[in-house]
Amino acid sequence: MIVIDWVLDLLLFMSGAIVGLFVEPNHIEFGVLQMAVAILLIALFVAVATYAGHAWRAMRRSRTAVES
Repeated sequence: MIVIDWVLDLLLFMSGAIVGLFVEPNHIEFGVLQMAVAILLIALFVAVATYAGHAWRAMRRSRTAVES
């Protein structure tokens, strides 16, 4: 569970830094905006990981076809 905590801390740190560029940290909606950006970062990470996995498998298939 400690690894999940590290990942979530890093995610909230990154989203806090992004939101902090546009909103003051003591603003009443800062936490809500931070969570919204964190959700967007999760979605972005999942999309990139999905695409990278698909591209990597396609690259391996093309290498296998060339070597055969």
